[in-house]
Amino acid sequence: MSDPVSSTPKRTWVEPVYKTVHHKEQGHYETQTQKVQKVKCNCGKLFDTSSAWKAHQDAFLKYMRENVDPNYTCKGDHLSHYVTVEESKQVYVVDKEAYDEKVLVKKGYWK
Repeated sequence: MSDPVSSTPKRTWVEPVYKTVHHKEQGHYETQTQKVQKVKCNCGKLFDTSSAWKAHQDAFLKYMRENVDPNYTCKGDHLSHYVTVEESKQVYVVDKEAYDEKVLVKKGYWK
């Protein structure tokens, strides 16, 4: 009589096949408003820094001395003070982070 275990053909497992699918980040733009401090010149212009305002003032004095009066002195028209203003900007907001997904292409099977 033959041995049933030895007469059974050997079977081999064939591994499943997967592929990786990359999903890009998803999001949207929205307007955000924030309060910021600025330097405001008496002429009405706004500056992000006091050094930017100082450059503006120096340019004004140079212009006045070269084109109007060589002895011109500031009469307060280009003095400054700090003001708080609201600024709006478009900001990208992430709704869903990018991710990779393992997708089954072909099931594993016995061969």
